[in-house]
Amino acid sequence: MSASRPSEQAIHRAVRVVRFRVVLLRLVHGLALGGLIASACYATWSRAGNPPPAWLLAVGVVAGVFASLVGARGAPSPAHQIDEALDLKDRVASAAEFSALADRAEIHDLQINDAAGRVADLPVDRVAPWA
Repeated sequence: MSASRPSEQAIHRAVRVVRFRVVLLRLVHGLALGGLIASACYATWSRAGNPPPAWLLAVGVVAGVFASLVGARGAPSPAHQIDEALDLKDRVASAAEFSALADRAEIHDLQINDAAGRVADLPVDRVAPWA
């Protein structure tokens, strides 16, 4: 027996939405951090009496984005973030893993359907808030 496709699609859609939001937030935070790094470098260079080169700003922004993306390597997966934010006790993470199984038992299908029902109206702002 295999899970209904709409259930699997609901879970994968929820995970994609949260992943997109989290990556976008990391990039925005990285750009902000990069702007701070670039401003500090620019101000330090200017105090020395030398005109700062234009590439200095780009290096600061790239460093900030790189730092934010590398620093997020240990972050939980989007499915685990959904589970944690909505107190679902690993339902979504397990359902995402079960949906990838080629040979599933009926219990797997039941768990996939349960998780899909719980993420049907996913409050993305609760899982990955902008602020």
